Amino acid sequence: MPAGDTTLDRAIASMRADADLELRRPATDAAIEAFESRYGVRLPADMRAFYTTAGGMERGYCWSDAPMAIWSLDEIEPVEAYLGRPVEPAAGCPMTRDDADAWFCFADHLLECVTYAIRLDADATASTPVVDAHEPRGTVAASFTDFLRRCLDEPASLY
Repeated sequence: MPAGDTTLDRAIASMRADADLELRRPATDAAIEAFESRYGVRLPADMRAFYTTAGGMERGYCWSDAPMAIWSLDEIEPVEAYLGRPVEPAAGCPMTRDDADAWFCFADHLLECVTYAIRLDADATASTPVVDAHEPRGTVAASFTDFLRRCLDEPASLY
């Protein structure tokens, strides 16, 4: 990988090169602050960098390098609100019934065949694992950056 080339740079370059993909306008600092205030969380640095650079994808579009859609900031929502029911995480899953309000759906595979949730916290440096929101059994990615890396390098590991 060339010097200065990060997973985030690679992912955004791949998305921008995808002729069939519509990216949203980057999120403003005010939009990020409103999201954080609404939910009492802070976006981790990698997620903040993504949304202030790429803005997420238009709904209904899939990224060709990995048949995924990373939602725009205004589409991200708490997992139980998205599902319309309480979560039922399996033993060993980082998501629990007690902390379900800390998990936010932010991406999907093939028009919501699999929907991904990330753990967000008031501490922007806290751990941010990613799980399958529909069937939370275990961690599918260690962080937002790891999720992007898997989308690029091993997409089948996510579904």
